[in-house]
Formats: sequence, structure tokens, C-alpha cells
Amino acid sequence: MILIRNPWGRNPWDLEPPMWYTQSMKPNVDQPWPILPLDWSPISQRWNANGGAFVSTLLNWTSTDSATGKFWITLEDFLARYASIFICRIPSSFKTTLRDHWSFAGPNRNGGVLTGPTGHLNPQYTITVLHPVSLFVTLTQNSSNDISNLKYIMIALLPNHGIGMLKPLVQEDMEEKGFHFSGKPQRQQQVSMDIDLIHPGTYTVVVCTFDIGSECDFCLGVYSTSENSIEKLNRMDDE
Repeated sequence: MILIRNPWGRNPWDLEPPMWYTQSMKPNVDQPWPILPLDWSPISQRWNANGGAFVSTLLNWTSTDSATGKFWITLEDFLARYASIFICRIPSSFKTTLRDHWSFAGPNRNGGVLTGPTGHLNPQYTITVLHPVSLFVTLTQNSSNDISNLKYIMIALLPNHGIGMLKPLVQEDMEEKGFHFSGKPQRQQQVSMDIDLIHPGTYTVVVCTFDIGSECDFCLGVYSTSENSIEKLNRMDDE
């Protein structure tokens, strides 16, 4: 059994779907209408059948809980109705946080994809890791709530003693032990790197857009699960 909460306060298997839900849903062969309650959803008759009181006690469930959008669902029903899961990080769960706001604009700040001829002309940072630790690194672009302005962005960490990225990335650089990147550039508000273990040393962090000359504001965030494990997130070539 899985407990889920819809932050809007309702769910498709509630007493009566809200008006916006009924208007946006169209009956078809794959979706009977009205929606039938799932086992153990708030209006399921299973709660009143044999064993229902025991399950209610076991799950610490009362009918008033459904008013907050909570509902129980069996693993089988969950797998049949949900295609993917997204895990949202909670910044307050990290012991150490370093952030900096900058822009893809001006000299040495918008050289495009890192493997391109001007890939080394992008915003760069040095960061010092004091002892072995896991890191979560994010690059968030400011689209001013207009998703049509989102750029294809990417972030990389180079184990090169913080000397900076002096030339475009080549395959040899990416095969270096300790190299990490967020994957191919994505047209998303945020991309990230989840580094399970990084050893002490000074590293270079480079951020980029896919297209040369793209301009937008961004925030770089570095999060650690340990206190006093990282320091000195310094800008390079800040002219």
C-alpha cells in the first residue's frame, strides 16, 4: 500500500471530481466514466467490508484525511496508473549549501556547448572539497516564468585542480576519473549532477548553454550532505 497526497486537495477517486476535472476528462474505451473507485480509495467499499476496520487501524486512516487530498492505493494499482516518479530534493536536508547567481552574457560567458570551438568561453568556477563526500550540483536558469525563453543548458565538473577549462572538452577529458556532467544539454528550468562520492581536492565547474551567444541569468547551487566539507565556490574570469 502506498499513501499519496494530491497537493490540490482532491484526487480522481474522491467523492465527486471537481468541475475542472470532469470538464477536462473525456470518456473513452480506456477510461470508464464516471471514474470507479479503486480499492482502498476514500470512497471504496473495502473500508466497510470484512477487515476494513483492521486495515484502517493499521494504516491510521480516517475518512477526514481525504479532505487533504490523501488517498491509499495498492502497489498493483499504482503501477498500472502511474508511468513515472520524480524525486524532489529538499534543500533544507543538506548540511552545506553554496550558491551563486551569474549570467550567460559578455566575454567568457556564452561560448555554447562545451565540446564546441568556444566551449571554454563559458562561466567557470573553482570549488574546494575538504574530505570525501557526496554532492548534489544544480544549474537553474531564470526564464521569467516564460518557458519559451528556456535555453538548452548543461553543467560539468572537471578534476583538474581548479586550473579552469582552457580549451574545448574532448573525449579524453570526459574519460578522466572524477569527471561528472549533467548529460546532454536539456531545455529545462534546471539540470543537475548527483555525485555519490567526490574526493578532496580543487575542481573546476563549468556551465553552458548549447547555442553560442545565448543570454540568460542562472543560479549555480552546490549541496553537501556533510558540514564543513566544501568551500570557496569562486568565479573565474569574472570581468
